[in-house]
Amino acid sequence: MPKITVIVPVYNIRDYIEKCAESILAQDMPDWELLLVDDGSEDGSGELCDELAARDGRIKTLRKANGGVGSARNAGLDAAAGEYICFVDGDDSAEPSLLSRLLALAEETGAQVCSAGAVCVDETGTAWRELRPARGVFADGQILRQFLMGSDGLYGCWGKLFSRAAVGKTRFSAYTRAEDALFCVEVLRTCRIYAAADETLYRYFRRPDSVTMSTVRTASADQVRAWEEIYGILETDAPELCPFAAEKLVHDVDQLWPAYRRERPEGWREQCAYLRGVRARRYLRQYADGKISPRSRIADLIFRLSPALFYCLAAK
Repeated sequence: MPKITVIVPVYNIRDYIEKCAESILAQDMPDWELLLVDDGSEDGSGELCDELAARDGRIKTLRKANGGVGSARNAGLDAAAGEYICFVDGDDSAEPSLLSRLLALAEETGAQVCSAGAVCVDETGTAWRELRPARGVFADGQILRQFLMGSDGLYGCWGKLFSRAAVGKTRFSAYTRAEDALFCVEVLRTCRIYAAADETLYRYFRRPDSVTMSTVRTASADQVRAWEEIYGILETDAPELCPFAAEKLVHDVDQLWPAYRRERPEGWREQCAYLRGVRARRYLRQYADGKISPRSRIADLIFRLSPALFYCLAAK
């Protein structure tokens, strides 16, 4: 049984997947398996995955019909043999010490989930931003607070090590955005210990044509739907963090609503109606002490009467 299973979802990324796999082959610990989950690729990515698997027995290819990144990760989870799980996106790469450093951290602290920092790179390989969680070991009531407010925005599942036992039967939702943030919160809510290292051990490549960078689509509002579920979890497990989640919801709505109105993809009216309802429900909750300034009350009233007017005024 390998110590760590690395799960890589693959969909139409033939130009990137070999570099990703090579970064796992270059790890400074050998006790791992790499599951390349081909999610119905149409550009030859699946065949390349087979070629990579033929080079090293620790690499395996899983093939499935297209169902989205969450379903690909779920297929990997169902097939994983490792004691620990690490997720890497197929267009990203890992530093050589990612697995060994996170495993050592888990074994030293007893943490069920460990996180590392990441460096964001562009198409030339140039680093343009570093994301570093606050270093430390956190227990029980500290865990969700640290993950949401002390992780420097690293809400994704990548660049982390999960105990397979902690993951259990938890699986990714069908959302196309923020599904991994929801997965992390669902796992962390049952963990006893969470540990973070501030070393940047993961290289996050932001492609111009990636899901997160593409123009607004009908499914873009999944970002808000996932965070609404996170809000619901916090209402039960950590109500003191609800204002933070509400503020995140408002921020995302304020990014998406004008974009839907501007670009008008199929189903945009329904998405705008949904987003309007979210902001109306969550707006006041972003204030921890319930004290709303007169200006904020006026802004809220304008939004309820006319979101278009609200965003027009906000842009000035």
